[in-house]
Formats: sequence, structure tokens, C-alpha cells
Amino acid sequence: MNDVWVTLARPAADLAVRAIQQNEVVAVIGAPTTGKSNVLRLIAQQVGAAPVFWTRMPTVGDDAGPVALASLAAQLEPDVLAAVKDVDRPWRDKVDLVVGALAGRDAVVLVDDLRQPAHGTQPLVFDDQAAELFAALLRQSRIRLVTTSSERPPHRATAVKVVPTMDAAMVARAVEGLEADPYFADAVTAVRAAGPQFSRHSPVEVRLAVDLVARGLPLDVVVAMPGPRSLARAFLTRLPRHEQLALQRLAVLRVPCDRSTVDEIAAIGGGLASRRWESVALYESGDGWVLPAVITDELRALAADGRLPPDPARIDEARHVAAQFHQRAFMGAAALGAVPDAVRHELELVHQLTQAGDAPALLARSLWFVTQYDALGRSVGLRGAELYRRRPIEALPRDAGPSPEAERYLRAALMAYDRALAHDPRDAYALHYRAYNADILAEDATAVYDGYRAALEVDADQVWHHGRFITFLITRGRREDARAAWDAALRQLDGLREERWFYDQLHRPVALLLLHRGNTTFAREVLADVPAGFAGGGWFPALERRLQVLEELADGRLVFPPNIPVDDRWKGPTLVWGAERPERWAPGWVEVSDDQRVVVRYAEQLAGAVVYGRAEYLPSQFRALCDVASPPAGTFVERLWFADRGGEVIRCHRSQPEDELPYPFPPSARYLNRRAADPR
Repeated sequence: MNDVWVTLARPAADLAVRAIQQNEVVAVIGAPTTGKSNVLRLIAQQVGAAPVFWTRMPTVGDDAGPVALASLAAQLEPDVLAAVKDVDRPWRDKVDLVVGALAGRDAVVLVDDLRQPAHGTQPLVFDDQAAELFAALLRQSRIRLVTTSSERPPHRATAVKVVPTMDAAMVARAVEGLEADPYFADAVTAVRAAGPQFSRHSPVEVRLAVDLVARGLPLDVVVAMPGPRSLARAFLTRLPRHEQLALQRLAVLRVPCDRSTVDEIAAIGGGLASRRWESVALYESGDGWVLPAVITDELRALAADGRLPPDPARIDEARHVAAQFHQRAFMGAAALGAVPDAVRHELELVHQLTQAGDAPALLARSLWFVTQYDALGRSVGLRGAELYRRRPIEALPRDAGPSPEAERYLRAALMAYDRALAHDPRDAYALHYRAYNADILAEDATAVYDGYRAALEVDADQVWHHGRFITFLITRGRREDARAAWDAALRQLDGLREERWFYDQLHRPVALLLLHRGNTTFAREVLADVPAGFAGGGWFPALERRLQVLEELADGRLVFPPNIPVDDRWKGPTLVWGAERPERWAPGWVEVSDDQRVVVRYAEQLAGAVVYGRAEYLPSQFRALCDVASPPAGTFVERLWFADRGGEVIRCHRSQPEDELPYPFPPSARYLNRRAADPR
């Protein structure tokens, strides 16, 4: 921690220490890059004789709770750590043991990057574990607790805000070293000269600003960027593609590592003619080299919205390089008896192999927490499902099942969940997701049914447990059972009706599958249960349109394409060009199209009423009238009559009802297709 960071962190640390002395729970709050972790380091130096325990809750991955708990246990007696490593010991027992030991010491516990539940979705077991550990620490009055977060402070905490206050000398110190590269020299001079304008920037932000100015952005534009995330995004989106990919690979690192590992990961795949980004995006902590969290967070956000698509194979390679580093570091720390370091590196090793989907390597190890097996099952199961979901479009109507690679991942997920259930038969997450992965494979419907039911018996408050059970019953043709399960879900989950994600996770997949199967009565019941406040956007209008299409088709009233809103249907024809004004028009739909005839089902407004009819043409007649020679059945058309053309003109819409909604996943005919492919 250099003197710039110390100066920036000191005011918040002093405030926090005073609050600790008053036995207050303290939350150090600040934007990314403001130095919250440095505040914790200063607090540790200033609390006097009180024993200090430091832990972290990684913001990436499914192991925030286990990492935080094991890190605390590693700083206690060996028997406490041994108990935490016992995979058969229940999670809550481990939490009580560690928290009790800390309370017995009147400890100051510093929790870096407090993991708080995400908004807009139901928490998973992985989030619950982090929350349970924090709640247990919070309940102990003999533990003085300090957390950091870029978001809201936790309940009952005194917020201490970290706000950078940089003078001109500190701005100059923040950019030291960059001027040695002629590429940055003029930008460094400009930023130093504008020192007061960067008084609320952190050192990381100042270095990002130098890079952006060097790339030609006006200084005033850079200064006006609203916060570190904007600066990081501007920096990342202006890098050459090969440098973006190098940073995406380095973003797999959650903790600092040695320089040789950084170099090896950066060089994967070759093509790095320049590594100028290192001067800006890579920094050295006391333990090694790492990217700032704001850079890794923005890389993930840009990948998620499609602006920086990653190279998955190279990222997996980077994870294996990182795992090898952590294996070496673990062995070295264990040989020296450095227990906290050994624990940290072993947990990171497991994380990297989990995210790489390396089930054989992990299943050959003895893991410490049941949820580590759950996390492995989740990682490889998602890989298998995604490979299956992205199968070629021509495979959809008659699906032959997952590819060999997808099937290998799905079976690895079953093995991981089996291992979890061997240690905890009531692991609801493993029960449910083992059933779900088996449901995708579609080999044993009885085992799938039993698995879904078992998960519901253990945890009936998880929306996915209900939704996937209902869609399984619909898939199997068990309509009455599906209706009963739907009613049971609404009763059980009634307290979630104020949450949008409740409808996203329950109503959406159920309605989509019902519409795909043509069950309009049940689908209307499901969609009618969505409140008006949640029905105005997203997926709901598309499902409503599909329902309307199916109902109109069944009643012989289907004449408008689904992309035309109901309120706009009779406002006039849409397939007219320029100043054309037909004297009469009728929307329609091609019911039959073969080498003998073309039949159009159409409707007209006559005397305020809608009148339906059918028009039949010989193929040669239709070709003479239509702008498309042989439109297939299902094509929407408009019949138009113009006074100056002496007769009818037919024009075709380009959209089809199937264009709006995705196919359900898993495929709705998977059990039938599996039986046809393997009739045993």
C-alpha cells in the first residue's frame, strides 16, 4: 500500500475505528477503486490489542460463504479448521463453531466485499450461505464487525464512506512511470496539469484517464465521465481485440498471482504485439499481480451484453494455468506451515477447476463443502445445457438429443450431484438439479419425477422447484397432475407475488411450454395470473400474442400476423406503398397452398361487423395477383383493391407466428425422440 493509498484511506479508517470502539457494526462503502480494502488494512493496524480476523466474500463464483468461513477457520485452532474441512458436517454447525470461537476472543472481524443478495431473482443456496454467515457474525455482540461494499450498507451498520480527495501532488504520483512510454507522455503532462479536476478520482481512475487521453479523447470529456465503471468501459472498448481477449483471460483471477502466471495467461493464443494495457490495467498488491475489480466487472458486463464476446476455450485454458499456480502456491504454503495462505490457494484451485468444468479433476479430490459439489454440478450442467440449447436450427423439429460433448457435461453434473447427495441426502439443490439434468437427458422419467418431488419436499419455497416439476408433467402429458402442481405452487409461493422474478421464473416457462403444446385453455389461465403491472413488457406480450394466434386459428379467425398489435389491426392496410390508397382491403392467411389450389382465409369489416370468408384460386391465378409466386401455407397476406388497377392485388407479409418465441428448453418431445432413437 503506497503513500497515496494510505493518505486516501486514512480519513475513513479513523472514522471506522472510532465506531468500532463504540461497538458499532461498520460498513465501509465506496465506489469501485476507491480503496476500501486499504481502509481495512489501516483498521487492522489501529484497533490496538484486539485480535483481528480478515476474510473475504468473492463476488464471482458460487463459493462466497465457504471461502469466507474457511478463511476465518484457518486463522483459528487446527481443530476448528479440521471441523470446517469435514464435508459431512452440516454447514450451520460449521458456522456456529467458527463464529463461537471468534466471539470467545472478542475479535474484530473484517469482511472484504460483503456478498449481498442480488435484486431481481430468488437467491440460490450459494447466496444463502454467505447471508447465513454474515447474519451469524452480526448476532454476536462480542464480535466487532467491519464490512466493505460498493453497494448499500447492510442492515444495522454504520456507513463510513470512502471518497477520494486527491491534490495535484497525489495525481502526479498516481501516474508515475507512465511517462516513460512516449505513447503516454503528452497525456501524462495533460492530466498532471489538470490535477485539480481529478480531485475526486482514485489512482486507478487517473491512470485510466491517461490512457483515454492518449487515445485521443478530449480531456474535458474524460474528466466528465461519471465514475470508474464508465472509465473502465471506455478503456476496454477502445482496446484492440487481441488485448481485450488477454484481459478477459486475466479476469479469471480472483486473487493476486505471480508475474510468470500473468505472462503465461496473457500470452495464450499469441498475437500480443503490444502489452501497453499492463501499465494501466494491471497493478501489484503485496501478494502479486491482479486486475482491478472494476476492470473485471466491466469485462463480464460487456461479455454479457454481447459487446466483447469471449473465447471460451482460451478462458478454460487460462483457468487451468491459474489452477496450476494455486496448486504450486498451496504446496509451498503448506510446506512452510502458512495455513491461511494454504487454505486460500486450495479454495482458489477448486474455484478455477469448477469454472473450467473439469469434473474429473475435482471428483478425484476431497472437497470440504457439499455446496462445492453443487457448484461443480451447476458449472458442468450449464455447459451441457447451453451446448444442447445452441444445436443447429434444423435439429429442432425432430430433436435427436444432446451432442456427445453436451451429454458428457450433463452426465458429469449427475456425478457431481450424486457426490453431494452422498454427503447430504437432503441437499435440495442437488436433488432438484440432478433431476433437471436427468430430465434433459430424458432417459428415466420415473427417476426424474422422484427427484423433483424429493426437492419439493425438502424446500417448497424455491420457485424453480415448482416450475420445472410442472413443465416436466406437461411434457409427459400428465395434464391433471400439472394443473394440481400449478395450483399447489400458487398456494405455496403466494408471498412472492410482489416480485417480478416470480412471474419470470414460474409463469413464463410454464406458459411457453403450454403454448408450444397447443394447450390454450391452461395457458390463458397461467397468463391471466400475471398482474397488469408486470404484463406490460418483456416476455408477456409475445406470449399473449401467441395465445391469441392459437385461439384465432382454432376458431377460424386468424387473419392478422402476430406482430400487429390488436388495437392497430383495423386502422388500415400495412402493405401499401407511397401514396397508394386502396378502395377496399381484407387481411388474410394462406390456409392451403399446393399445385392444385391456393386457399386464403380472410376477413372484412362490413357495416361495422367483421365478416370472415375464404377465397380459392388456381395457382396460376394466384401468381398473377401476388408479389410472391408460391407462398407456403401459413403466410399472412393482404387482399387489396385499387380503383385504377381494375381488380385485386395480393401482397404477403414476411413474418410467421413462429418467429416471436423460442422453442422451449429442454425440448418438449425429448422423451418421445429418445424412445424412437433407442427403442429399448
